[in-house]
Amino acid sequence: SSLRGLAMRRAVLVACGVLCSADDVPSATCDADFPEQCGPPDSELSIDVSVRESSDDPEQPAAKSRKSRTTTTAMPPPKRASGSENPFSSPSLQSVWSSIPAPPTGADLLGQEVATLEEAVAQKQAKVVALKELKLAIVGEGAHDERRLASKVPLVESVVSSSEMQATSSAADFMQTVAVVEPAEDRTAFARLIGLKNFRVGTPPTPAHALLPLALLVLVSDRGNATIYTPTGSRLKEFSLGHSAPIERVATTSSQEDHIILSQDSEGIMRTHSVILKPAKPSKPSKEARRSATEAIPSKYLAVTPNVSVFFERQMRLPKKGGSVRAVTDLAISKQRGLYYLTAADEGGGVTVYYRNGTMKGRAIATDDEGGIQGLFPVPDALLYHSAHGVGFVSAETLDVKSPVCAEISSPVVSATVDASATHRVNVALQGGEVVVFNLKDRSNCKFEQRLPRLGQGPLHLEPFKGYIVALEQGVMHPVLYALNISGSPKSASPPAISLAFERRLHNLTQFAALRRSTAGAESDFFAFLRTDGAVEVVELLWTVYVVPEVDETISYKWPAVAAIVCIVLGIQWFRSRRASGGSSRNPEEDLDAVDWKKLAEETRARAQARKQQHEDDPY
Repeated sequence: SSLRGLAMRRAVLVACGVLCSADDVPSATCDADFPEQCGPPDSELSIDVSVRESSDDPEQPAAKSRKSRTTTTAMPPPKRASGSENPFSSPSLQSVWSSIPAPPTGADLLGQEVATLEEAVAQKQAKVVALKELKLAIVGEGAHDERRLASKVPLVESVVSSSEMQATSSAADFMQTVAVVEPAEDRTAFARLIGLKNFRVGTPPTPAHALLPLALLVLVSDRGNATIYTPTGSRLKEFSLGHSAPIERVATTSSQEDHIILSQDSEGIMRTHSVILKPAKPSKPSKEARRSATEAIPSKYLAVTPNVSVFFERQMRLPKKGGSVRAVTDLAISKQRGLYYLTAADEGGGVTVYYRNGTMKGRAIATDDEGGIQGLFPVPDALLYHSAHGVGFVSAETLDVKSPVCAEISSPVVSATVDASATHRVNVALQGGEVVVFNLKDRSNCKFEQRLPRLGQGPLHLEPFKGYIVALEQGVMHPVLYALNISGSPKSASPPAISLAFERRLHNLTQFAALRRSTAGAESDFFAFLRTDGAVEVVELLWTVYVVPEVDETISYKWPAVAAIVCIVLGIQWFRSRRASGGSSRNPEEDLDAVDWKKLAEETRARAQARKQQHEDDPY
């Protein structure tokens, strides 16, 4: 029965082959330059299949006739990869190909099966020979490749993701590369983003304002030259920051109203520049040329080039200690009560605060940890700082410092940020790759909330967004970017659920800049990735934030409480009306007996007579 079923399947395959015309099947041709690709000459595979036709009478098996059909199919030669040497020119492979037996024409079913198995064995042997030759060629290249061959292949589950969670989406669903900016002259040392006001939200803007970009990309070279680009890569302005010493740090404002660039060099000098962007106005000759043009001209609103102006504001010098300037660890621009403060953190654990006009306000000592303050993060009414073993807040307006003690910080702190949706939640990244979330609503008391799942194998740099936390590996050439979805109710006391939205591996990364927009809707968030070759990739984030609706916990007893309040109010009004009317506690029947019905009837008749007399005197 198994042979009969196999024969029937072969018959179907042969019938399908016969139905195909000769024009539809490409002929197997050989390359004249490489005749060895054709394989053994006259290598044809003959298939002889016998199909038995059953007669109408089931009791006469001997009456079954047999019809045989033989088809000859040419075995296609192995093709040569374009642009490479012929992989079948090796003598060892030629010997394997020559050993493939050609099945005899008209062989029976078993003979064809044997020939097919022998052909499969010969192909496997050819593969083994090719792999051996490839191994010999790789080993000859160097010891590094030899060690790579000797290493064991990891399991698939261990290479899918380096984190404890699996990504729910692809990075292409959230990140779109807008442009790759490659400076032509100087090498880029710093890349920063400046957010602009979105004229598309709110009142209807003018056509010129509607086409302005949502952000500006500032690239600073190692020589102190700065260039401003649009996110799409159009160059707008090039200027010099005016430093005579190498630049060490650059900071920009996160506000969409005022745009400030703060730079600091190795001599402790800080300089500020103000950036103003307006729609470019056409010149008078261009207006006259458009009026006098006889041919169709494109609209002036199709390509609007912004007019960027950069003004130098102030220069400040950091205070010295013992004849030398303290090493600056981070710069930040904070806005509190409508005023901008320029702040610089140093390795001595202090934060130096300047007004925008260059006047020094003072210096606040925040920590005595080794290495001082490692980073600053602006929040609406203060600055969040982190040192090696703690976090805290510094007020630029009053120079007050609050340093709560967080017992869950067991290793050095690498990064600290505030949740964009709930500013009382502080995310702290530790040296071992862990991320701990604290509740600092009372800034003098550190309350532990949760510990996020482990991401990557090393320390992480955190950037908060509305509904997300972006974590980037540090200390590696090809880091992985993780995006954690923390969408939830901002007013909820319990920590939100965490899920890994996507992850993306970045290659040859040296710096990472992020732009957080304050509102949703038509606003967009941006990334800027600075590579080792000086090119900057600008990426736009297309994520949407889902906020979990808040559940009213009082819905179960709200209506009973309302009904009780209504009954109480009605009862109070009833008692007040009884007290005002001098209510009696006597029996109502006694009250009816006390009425002088005769007097009441006389008064009623008198009023009726008076109305009648009035009507007779004045009928109208």
